[in-house]
Amino acid sequence: MDDFGPARKRFKLPSFVLGLAFLFVGVAAVMKPGRAVMGIMWIIAVVMLFKGIFSFLGYFELRKVVGQTTWFVMLSALLDIVLAILLFANLNASMMFLGYMLAFWFIFDSFNAIQLSGISRFSSFSTLLGVLGIIAGVIMLFNPLIGSTFIVYLLAFYLFLFGIILIVRAF
Repeated sequence: MDDFGPARKRFKLPSFVLGLAFLFVGVAAVMKPGRAVMGIMWIIAVVMLFKGIFSFLGYFELRKVVGQTTWFVMLSALLDIVLAILLFANLNASMMFLGYMLAFWFIFDSFNAIQLSGISRFSSFSTLLGVLGIIAGVIMLFNPLIGSTFIVYLLAFYLFLFGIILIVRAF
């Protein structure tokens, strides 16, 4: 056990406080999943807006370097900015967007899993999981709030887990 060096013997207050904060936010996400989804969508909208602005500004620099118009960069930048504004304008509708995004992700990844199951040692199991993923994706397409709720509980689980890890590290 000496290979890892001596253990620290002092209490780490920042780690403890951050761990408690993670646990608190995790509990809040479970208690108010609608607000948690809105928070997630707000963060996505902010990131999309900044990405769009930086891509828009980068378009002009790229045009100088490449020497020709790169219209797809401009189109992508404008699309990011417009989608961010739409998300900010109607956060309730954006909750549906998150559910649909997760549904399509499940479906496409599951088709990929089925397609690649032949090269797996456990091809039957991979195919079964792929089919279950497609079913889950289709269910989420018909009720996108299920996908949004799933993300909230996945986030809450992460927050609980990492909060406990931080509290344990504090001691």
